[in-house]
Amino acid sequence: MDNSITIDEGEQKIEDGKVLVKRRFTLSERGDYETGVIKYHELFYDIDKSISALGEEENEKWILINKRDLKDVPTTDFLAYFHILLKDYQKKELDLLEELKKHLKNVNIKFEEGDWQSFPDNFNKNKPKPLVK
Repeated sequence: MDNSITIDEGEQKIEDGKVLVKRRFTLSERGDYETGVIKYHELFYDIDKSISALGEEENEKWILINKRDLKDVPTTDFLAYFHILLKDYQKKELDLLEELKKHLKNVNIKFEEGDWQSFPDNFNKNKPKPLVK
């Protein structure tokens, strides 16, 4: 089962209409109960150099939750469960990523978090090469 929901998408502009950053936050589900994951992903892209701390044009953060670690969640529709939770945080204008991490810790659900800086320096070098025909 592979599904994805866009939680938020938009851009931040300054008064003269110049776009400073675009964003896309998604929630996705892959795989079955034993091997599947739920992923919350925040992508900031087309970042203007005037607000970029390290000169990056993109920034990503994510949380991965193994479905088998959700055995105590009172539903089998995990995507809907987290979608409702994130939309509630959004209505309250809270930081979605931070609130989700707090919730997961409060209900003792294990998760992994990462960001674009968590890739090892040799990631591209060790990435499998495409087959040449």
